[in-house]
Amino acid sequence: NLSEDPVFSCFVIDASGSMSAYSNDVISSHSVMLNTLRDSAKCKNDALYVVQYLFSDKPYQLNPFEKLDSRGKDSVVLLNSNNYKPNGTTALYKTIFHLLQDMAASIDHSYNEDIVSSFTIAVITDGEDTEGGVYPAEIKAVVQELRAKKFLRSSVVIGLLSQGFNESRLDQIKDTLGFE
Repeated sequence: NLSEDPVFSCFVIDASGSMSAYSNDVISSHSVMLNTLRDSAKCKNDALYVVQYLFSDKPYQLNPFEKLDSRGKDSVVLLNSNNYKPNGTTALYKTIFHLLQDMAASIDHSYNEDIVSSFTIAVITDGEDTEGGVYPAEIKAVVQELRAKKFLRSSVVIGLLSQGFNESRLDQIKDTLGFE
């Protein structure tokens, strides 16, 4: 019962050990981000869905694609000190790959329902992948294909710049993954 074509917003949030210094900032910014989305026209028209992943050593899905409710009456998980406890290493590529698999399933489902859907991806991190297991070229190829087919509206990496992670490194990650 959609009044317009849906947008699926995908959040991939770094919860590796290096993020512990930013825990409070990530938690407080997360609620601001969700509240901003709740104020959007897409949300008010029941056409905004959110999926969220945390990652450290491996991906952890906070919630599958859930319809975001403008009044906050939804099952979208809000970060807090109980569910956001940074530790471990950084499985950035594995997590994005899992997200792309979830997106493919949603695209297929939407197509079968004659619904035109589109996606946005936001990755929040302060560092590079340390786990391996997925080649960034695989991710870049899928991202480029999704963009060419008009399924991907935008894909961004939001970097928390620090002494060990500068803007040049952030740009390198964006380019490696084919993100904007």
